[in-house]
Amino acid sequence: MIDEAKVKTIAHLAQLKLSEHEIQKYSGQLSKIISYFNQIEEVSTDNLEPMVTPTEVAYRRREDIVGEKMVTREELLENAPERVGSLIKVPPVV
Repeated sequence: MIDEAKVKTIAHLAQLKLSEHEIQKYSGQLSKIISYFNQIEEVSTDNLEPMVTPTEVAYRRREDIVGEKMVTREELLENAPERVGSLIKVPPVV
């Protein structure tokens, strides 16, 4: 069970300011979440194979072949929406 003291500790570590109402609310919610994880932990997975995805996926793979042709800078920049000299112009990041 996640009591209010633990919620206050977590909030302090995360630098969150919570009201008393929020502390009570989150205490109950976090306790339920931990309870669900405890239920999942009880499920036996001894005879199950690990999965990459929950559904079957057919991966299309191709051989990685090194080509002879070298792409020039100009050929690469032809696809750029905007460029300044030999650079791709992008929106400023603030």
